[in-house]
Amino acid sequence: VPFGGEAKDMEAHGGVVHMGVYTLARYLTMPADGRAVTEVARVDAAQEQTRPTSVTVDPRRGLVLMSTEPDYGRWEGALNIWDGQRFRSWRGILPDQTVQSVCPDPHGVFLGGSIVNGYGTTPTTTRAKLAYFDYRTERLAWLVEPTEGGVIVDLKLIGRVLVGMTRDGELFALDPRTREVLWRVDVGAVGGKLAVIDDRVFGTDGGRLWTVRVTRHEPTPSVLADGLNQSWFGTPEVVTDGARTLFTTRGLNLIRVDLS
Repeated sequence: VPFGGEAKDMEAHGGVVHMGVYTLARYLTMPADGRAVTEVARVDAAQEQTRPTSVTVDPRRGLVLMSTEPDYGRWEGALNIWDGQRFRSWRGILPDQTVQSVCPDPHGVFLGGSIVNGYGTTPTTTRAKLAYFDYRTERLAWLVEPTEGGVIVDLKLIGRVLVGMTRDGELFALDPRTREVLWRVDVGAVGGKLAVIDDRVFGTDGGRLWTVRVTRHEPTPSVLADGLNQSWFGTPEVVTDGARTLFTTRGLNLIRVDLS
């Protein structure tokens, strides 16, 4: 189905694929059968946003959360929340950073930052920020720097542990109640999007498919497949059906991994 632009991130929910599309920070939807694509909304041009970095659905509240990188030569990305009627945007919610990743919980949303702002700019910070945006107050409840990495490419809440992945291959865990960093482990040369099945998290660094079991104690990564020689243009990805199957790539080919 043709549409103008590049889908930077997408999530399927309720038979609908939700997409954040570059340029102009657009939100598009498509039924899972791919009949047609509909442009639902754009982030207000006054916010100076262009490149979506993450899209996820908060089914508890019927919201779509889309984080964005600012336009060329601009600083400070935004958290954008679609409520079914309009986008509301919080530009600069992570000071001097792009909002790179989002992860909802019942009362708000965790935000992972990136020191990279609009193309052509020079970073003014050195470590990615992690924050919690409270739906009730519409403000940050807390803000920390949990890693030496400059970009938090993904966040997942697994039980009472928040897990984050940095672009340079560090997986970290944080207790959201105390903001204590529980552990940090290196899982590869490059960090990518994460998939979750029960208490296990899965990822790929472009060459290996790995997994760890998430607890409050530092895990030892296990390699499920090696020699993948993946050819991602952007962030390496692995996805799951939520039960026993993973999908990623070997070279340019889609592969399926069935878990025992």
